[in-house]
Amino acid sequence: MSEEAALLADAMLLVWDYRELCRKQGLTDNTMAIQDLLDRYEALVMDNDE
Repeated sequence: MSEEAALLADAMLLVWDYRELCRKQGLTDNTMAIQDLLDRYEALVMDNDE
């Protein structure tokens, strides 16, 4: 994994944790925006794995 890919993966893990915090606090607008970002990241990673 390249240094850039590792950094992006670490950043996305922080986003994941933030999404969980928003869910616990009932911040649904934030949670939906974060989920969209995570979905786009997952699609990008899956496209690159193929």
